[in-house]
Amino acid sequence: IHYAVYLVTSFDVTGRRIYVRDKEKTSIVIGELGLREIRLADGNSATAAGDIFGLRCSQMAPVFLEHIVKTLPSVQGQKILDLSAGTGAIGIALAALGCDAVLTDPETPIILDNKEHSTTLEFLQANVDRNPCLAGTACAKKLGWGDQEAAKALTAHFHPDFVIACDLLYNPESHLALARTLSILAAPILLAVRFRRKDKREHAFFDLILNQETARKHNLRPFSLVDKVQLPVEDQIPSAYAYHLKPFYHTH
Repeated sequence: IHYAVYLVTSFDVTGRRIYVRDKEKTSIVIGELGLREIRLADGNSATAAGDIFGLRCSQMAPVFLEHIVKTLPSVQGQKILDLSAGTGAIGIALAALGCDAVLTDPETPIILDNKEHSTTLEFLQANVDRNPCLAGTACAKKLGWGDQEAAKALTAHFHPDFVIACDLLYNPESHLALARTLSILAAPILLAVRFRRKDKREHAFFDLILNQETARKHNLRPFSLVDKVQLPVEDQIPSAYAYHLKPFYHTH
């Protein structure tokens, strides 16, 4: 397991900088936020039969984190549910800033580089446990996309002010399950997307939830587009965007 440490300079009124430092002690600016130090592990050496793309911290995570903080009406006390928690980088960072964050994961079995058997949910919770001194709260919960009972049970105890998701439209076969989960959560969404596919099949997800006729055909709650902003990732090919979506609460 490789460790990444997020280091922060002191706060000043003109801007707050976050740096990433790896074990070779190299540092790069990744955003303008006020954030205490957080510790994370990534799963570059983990193996699994299922999808463990999320154990590699997305290149979009730093700029998406900055975008989230700028978009939220207030960071302190916001209830955030992360549908793409992965290493927990974004959710834990938001908790460090004062949010109450629930980080979700489907609990895929994995084998770590020391041959230890674990799950992606345990891996995520371990990253949460590495950061006990947060201004807000963070916890890891099991949630598979399309598991409607699990989503209902989760929202019975925690109804989010915002759902966040980063870089999770790369598999078109998961779009309907993701849309079903978002329908149940029924909260505003901040979604970061990187358009990797030449056939632009990522756009099919937006047709699924933004087109009211299509959404109702699949028994989904439709959403409306509030805002769309291009994210300043280092490599603009493929392009990356942040979407702000709002649910229709009355669909008839």
